[in-house]
Amino acid sequence: MDTNENTKKFCMKCGAELEPDAVFCSSCGTKQNKADMATPPVNHPPVSPAVQANVPPAPVFPQQPPQFQQPQGYPQQQMQPGYPPQPQMIIAQSPKSMGLALILTFLFGPLGLLYASVKAGLIMICVAIVLVPLTLGFGYFITVPVSMFWAYSAVEKYNRQLMLGQMPPQSF
Repeated sequence: MDTNENTKKFCMKCGAELEPDAVFCSSCGTKQNKADMATPPVNHPPVSPAVQANVPPAPVFPQQPPQFQQPQGYPQQQMQPGYPPQPQMIIAQSPKSMGLALILTFLFGPLGLLYASVKAGLIMICVAIVLVPLTLGFGYFITVPVSMFWAYSAVEKYNRQLMLGQMPPQSF
């Protein structure tokens, strides 16, 4: 081997010294790129094959840290120097069941409407409290179908907004 530093070649994977005309590393078997073999790797000093077998390869770190790109559709966070970025909170909502909404309103009237829409449920409960006693109980047969229709439209609107990516109103 030539002792001149300019002609020495090193493996880009394991750092072992290579013969000047070597295509493959005699230590690890990696195919060598002619342009990359002229200088030793930055983080890998030449290692003998006996020592290399017991030592895991050193990690290779990129020269520049990867750039963080903000996903589209989320508000931009203000980055303060010296502080790590704050994690984003993602709220996942599941669609409401149309069948469950209709069954609950059929069985429980305005109380079942609370599943589909709290505001609509409270309005229909107030209407039922006034209407049912005034009609001697026959108002219940009016409030139940109205509650079922309202439940259907409320669940339909909620699920449509959810599928379009809009944030539907929270019903607690």
